[in-house]
Amino acid sequence: MIIIMNPTMIIIIFFWASSACATNHLQPDFLQAEDNFSYSRDYYSNMAIILQENLAHINEKKNSGQYLDTLSQLIDIYYQLGYLKKALMMLKNAQGIILSIQDRWRIVQYLNQYGMIHYAIGNQQQAILLFQKAQEEALKTKHPILLAHVMNNIANCLFIEKNYEEASTFYYACLDLLEKTDDHSLKAIVLLNLFRLELSVANFNDNHDQVIAIAKQINELPDSRQKANHLITLSRIIEKELVQTNFTNTELFHLSYLALCDAKEIAYQCDAIRTSSCANGYLGRLYELTGQFEDAKKLTMEALFDSAQGNNPDLSYQWQWQMGKLYMFGDDFNAAKKYFQLAIKTVDPIRLEFFSGFRNHEHAFNHHIKPLYTDLAELLINEATITTNNQARQKLLKEAIITMESLKTAELQDFFQDECTAQKVSTPVFDSAPDNTAIVYPIVLPEMLALLTIFPDGIHLNKVSVGASVLYETVKNYRKKLQDRTTHRFLFFSQQLYDWIIGPLETSLMKQHIYTLIFAPDGVLRLIPMSTLYDGHHFLVENFAIGLIPAIGLTHTQAFNKTDIQILINGLSEARQGFSPLPSVTNEVRDLRKMFEKDHVLANKQYTIDNLTLEFARNNYNIVHIATHGIFAGRKSDSFLLTYDSKLTMDQLESLMGQGYQRNHAVDLLTLSACQTALGNERAALGLAGVAVKAGVRSVVATLWYVDDEATSIAIREFYRQLMTPGMSKARALQRTQRKLINNPRFWQPLYWAPFLLIGNWM
Repeated sequence: MIIIMNPTMIIIIFFWASSACATNHLQPDFLQAEDNFSYSRDYYSNMAIILQENLAHINEKKNSGQYLDTLSQLIDIYYQLGYLKKALMMLKNAQGIILSIQDRWRIVQYLNQYGMIHYAIGNQQQAILLFQKAQEEALKTKHPILLAHVMNNIANCLFIEKNYEEASTFYYACLDLLEKTDDHSLKAIVLLNLFRLELSVANFNDNHDQVIAIAKQINELPDSRQKANHLITLSRIIEKELVQTNFTNTELFHLSYLALCDAKEIAYQCDAIRTSSCANGYLGRLYELTGQFEDAKKLTMEALFDSAQGNNPDLSYQWQWQMGKLYMFGDDFNAAKKYFQLAIKTVDPIRLEFFSGFRNHEHAFNHHIKPLYTDLAELLINEATITTNNQARQKLLKEAIITMESLKTAELQDFFQDECTAQKVSTPVFDSAPDNTAIVYPIVLPEMLALLTIFPDGIHLNKVSVGASVLYETVKNYRKKLQDRTTHRFLFFSQQLYDWIIGPLETSLMKQHIYTLIFAPDGVLRLIPMSTLYDGHHFLVENFAIGLIPAIGLTHTQAFNKTDIQILINGLSEARQGFSPLPSVTNEVRDLRKMFEKDHVLANKQYTIDNLTLEFARNNYNIVHIATHGIFAGRKSDSFLLTYDSKLTMDQLESLMGQGYQRNHAVDLLTLSACQTALGNERAALGLAGVAVKAGVRSVVATLWYVDDEATSIAIREFYRQLMTPGMSKARALQRTQRKLINNPRFWQPLYWAPFLLIGNWM
């Protein structure tokens, strides 16, 4: 074990100055660091008000320079606060002023910020184009520092896109430009970025001399908040290397430790309360990683006090979370639970706003939010395991499910970037499932798969000894094999997953006469149709009707009323906008029209957004069938349904379906018969799983990948035929449909029948 000593007792060859705090977003004009604010949120909020007032009193035509300078400051503040849409709108509105001036410095500054905001909201290509324009203008100024700022931004973009070689070229070009300038702070930033990059492609030992050079460069800076930012950033980069090497490099450890000690000292000198919070919190983490939990608690409490004093909830939740872990390591269940719940309560109101500044929302959510919820769920599960009183055990297991419900709600809000997404329905978590039904919550934890299953007699817990990494690789391989019609190798992975997910439940499923299985999948498990799990003789769907839910609380549970069916049938069989034709759609539309004896049909040229809008304004529909190309990608902005004249976005779909919802006549079933998700993209699968919630409909039948035309035609006709049978649930209708395809020698492989998913209300 590494024991942390008083820094005055350590002799070290590096030169260090006393110092202060660091940065959490990957922001191009600064470091790609860990904590975005040098000042408190209150400070930035107050500054925004002042700058807004100043901007309102400046004549943009007579004083364009003053206007642009004030605007630039306000954009920086908005960026820090996560108000990216506001920043983007203001930059767009200023384009006319930029075109009218000859001041290259301000033009470069404008393009730089415009690129930064575009990159923050995920428009990578547009950002790089803007940075390249900024580089062209900066070259004309012949000002090395201005040019270096722009080139550092370009390098950061390339680095985040994993174009390491080109990024390295730009970083070194920045250093060459700065060699004869006195901007030592920018040089330190570039060196730190370069150090981070080179650690991504090599190990620390290959970069030993570089870290000494960085330390020396930072040491030459005068004590300031910015210097402290650099020190904490250096420490955080080193910490990641330490974790990967299991703390075997003591020299590296003490380097990281002393950087934080110096940062803490400078923070006190500068009265930088946020910086102080960062330094104390990360010092506490170092103590935690070396097993010195009591000292870690003291430092973390100091960090928490500082973050509360400065009204920095984005830091407070991290330290509350850290305290929860420390108490968990000490087997203090109640204290750990309290701090985990406090952390969730603290971060929830700021989650969408704060994390909007991250380039990769999925990465940010999965690393900074999701583990907090799963830590709490794991704590509750472990406590339930050792609890002998059944009533207390049931309470703990229900709390674990409620925690995962909250996580799934947060995930959908993050994907759709909309807090209202999850407010259309609120169903309480069941203490027990309806008769003949079981609801399975598979929770992927680092060292195990926990299965929380709500049976008619209560909640059951099963633990499976398979770690997250092994499960991830198995699911990924399985997903690829499922769509390969040339081999039966998918059966090997299918049986392995059956043993993990269904095997532990088999006895209870038989004992309680379960005929319907509803899954609320987590993470990588969203990528696979549970219907395909194989017991060695039969696929799961042959024995059980199967449905998926994003969460119980986001699912309507009323039975489908079949007394007065009103269906809107939509289809696009022609090739449009670069997408291939769907010949079977013509027959699909014809068959549905005949089956339901309805004339509400929009096909090909009639299937436009304007006509859809008119239909939903005039009529209430129980069922909406859309046979067209649908794409579900890793981002909401890239997900759509193809129409004859355009692409129907998720927001537009919500608006259309919402018209009936507002008239207390929600759509009961939305069928998307030709959609697909990006192969292996968990985020895309999340978007598909959440489409029912987003659209405000009770159920969705959709495809996980594009299906053979003939198989689709058979499946759609059979599904609706079964669904119209009195007393038939949606889940059982889909089960019978998939059984029919399995029994057809041409379509027995999951490739043809498995992608059809029932999402939401299964009744």
